[in-house]
Amino acid sequence: MAMYGARPRAMQNRATDLLVMTDRSTEPPRRYLDNAAFLDDLRGFVDSLVAQSRYAFPESIDGSFPGDPSSWRIIAARMAATVKSEIFIPLAHVALVFHLDARDVQLLALALMVETDHSISDAFAALTHSLEEADTTAEDTSATPAPPRNTSLKTATHLLGDIGGCLFADSPLCHHQLIELADVNVSTLDGGYRLASALTAYLLGLAAPQPRVGDYITTDIIADRGLNDLIVHETVKAQMQRFGDICCAPNARFGTIVLHIESDDTTLAGALAAAAFANLGYGIAQLDARFIRWTYQSVDQRLATLQQQLRTAGRDAALCTQILLLTNSDALVGNDERDQIDLFDSTLQSLLKANAYVVLLNGPARRIADAVANVRQQGVRLFQIRVPASTPALRKLAWKKHAAYYDLPLDDALLTAIAGAYAFSEARIASVVDAVAARRALSADEHIDPVLWDACRAAAEDQPIGVAKRVDTPYRMSDLVAPERTMTLLHEVLGQMRYRPQVIDEWGFGAKYPGIANLCVLLHGPPGTGKTMASSIIANELSLPLYRVDLSTILSKYIGETEQNIEKLFVRAEALNVVLLFDEAEGLFSKRNESKDSHDRFANLQVGFLLQRIETYPGLAILSTNLLGNIDKAFLRRFRVMIEFPFPTSEDRLKLWKQIFPADVRLDPDVDLQVLADKAAIAGGHIRNAAIGAAFLAAEDGTNIKMNHLVKAVKREYDKLGKLFSDGDFPC
Repeated sequence: MAMYGARPRAMQNRATDLLVMTDRSTEPPRRYLDNAAFLDDLRGFVDSLVAQSRYAFPESIDGSFPGDPSSWRIIAARMAATVKSEIFIPLAHVALVFHLDARDVQLLALALMVETDHSISDAFAALTHSLEEADTTAEDTSATPAPPRNTSLKTATHLLGDIGGCLFADSPLCHHQLIELADVNVSTLDGGYRLASALTAYLLGLAAPQPRVGDYITTDIIADRGLNDLIVHETVKAQMQRFGDICCAPNARFGTIVLHIESDDTTLAGALAAAAFANLGYGIAQLDARFIRWTYQSVDQRLATLQQQLRTAGRDAALCTQILLLTNSDALVGNDERDQIDLFDSTLQSLLKANAYVVLLNGPARRIADAVANVRQQGVRLFQIRVPASTPALRKLAWKKHAAYYDLPLDDALLTAIAGAYAFSEARIASVVDAVAARRALSADEHIDPVLWDACRAAAEDQPIGVAKRVDTPYRMSDLVAPERTMTLLHEVLGQMRYRPQVIDEWGFGAKYPGIANLCVLLHGPPGTGKTMASSIIANELSLPLYRVDLSTILSKYIGETEQNIEKLFVRAEALNVVLLFDEAEGLFSKRNESKDSHDRFANLQVGFLLQRIETYPGLAILSTNLLGNIDKAFLRRFRVMIEFPFPTSEDRLKLWKQIFPADVRLDPDVDLQVLADKAAIAGGHIRNAAIGAAFLAAEDGTNIKMNHLVKAVKREYDKLGKLFSDGDFPC
């Protein structure tokens, strides 16, 4: 919860206009020492007002102010002096926040005393009874009146004068739900009113409400750092600083101000908002739009009830000197196919009506702009700030900052490599450093470099990427058997990834040629020749996680849903800087169909959007295919590197057979690997399957792996491939 009693800078310009009725004496008013002193003064004022009116009330209610006006002016003047002295008085804060006039404040003060002071409550009940007795011809009015559950409007009018304008739906007291009306007829002033349930304890200084929607309570974002301490682009800091200056300018005359922050790092965006508004004296209360959607379902989809709860949340945030920050606002967008009503516009309009400031984190930018444009005549202004993706240089600063906290000995070269390899947010970097420091404390002699790399890999694994699945293997470049040209090209891919910061950022190629950060690689060759293994080797050598994309889970029969799946995949992948593998890509990247019907056009649009996102992905994307001829030639030119994995020669197959067995495996002397390499024309994947199959046959026989076990296993691989197997080629 925000600090109880903070007074925003933006409010300081209105402090002298606290109340209309002020003391006109030349002597400077004395400030109240605290809220208790103020309440004592207020109690005395209401007590004397009720007592005087009880014994000297007019024959009819004429809108006069029967009490001594000077006594209220003195209280009002002291309230204003107290506010200037930055001593917190809840009632003064309410008056400033909700732009209340003197009569509004007097109505709140009267209800507060009637509801919390027994003697005043009894005297008010007696006065109400006397007024009713004068206006009616009741048969029996001798009974002792019971204390009122609500403050009578007729009695309040008798005490304060004309209050009719304070009771309309658009009046500050009613609009912001500061009071609750009971059986009210504004024209006859029948009925009564009470303070809102959260307001009584607040005005007494006992508790401040926590903003909530339905059963869901907002969470506070603590401004633990100033704008200058945040690791973010300097242009963003300058924009946020300028925003703050605009908000608290002396001549600022705006309605609601909307700040729309677009950022892939939601934690950083929240910290920016918290730091900017902390300079203005406000805290931040984060409201998840998914809770709004769930609350709407829980109130039987009654929109009026939801809007009332949103206004209440805005009121409670204002009482706590907080700004509502809305996250996950895409959850409010409608979906006709899922019978999901659109709540976005109604929610935003409710927030704009109930709050002086609204912060939106991400969300549909065009709809936000259109919604604000529709109410521009009411003084609503929109400020949009886009936070660019973090650069390796900024991430390096974050690593240095958090490593220094634990005095971890991380050298500059290691930090440069880590910052370039993992596009972590600062919050994720901090958690990784915490883990490394804890592990180092338990094993002080352990070298820190591998510990840090392991921690980074573990952090990346904790963050799933939609439809992509993590691929973990122990393979390194020394495990791959491939022709020299294939190995050379693989090393070139590693070099392009390792030296990207130097070439793209330091040498300026990225600025001169936008999109150069993307590295798209095509691996092609027959099945089992090592394409998937090579992909995992590249990721392992770069210490980056590898994710295989299941193309079947991306595609959807619903128009637009495929694009949403693709966008979510790449946004998440960009945030984590992972290697993406599109295996068997010929299934999607085949030659595009002629648009014979709407289905063909739809399929081509899906393919086109995926190709576009692959091209703009600022990381490494690997596509593999067994059928190069089926790939659209128009797409082939977009690959920066194409690597062929040919069918292994007899020499390559011998290398594969020699390294396929674990060190603890015992081969019988009759095993002739040269014969297997010469006679069994199968690729590396099938050689691995044959070796595993032979091991199980040997285990069943209780012997070492013999030549006959290997021949049987190879024969089964031939059967899978539909190839003719000749027993005579393999003497056992």
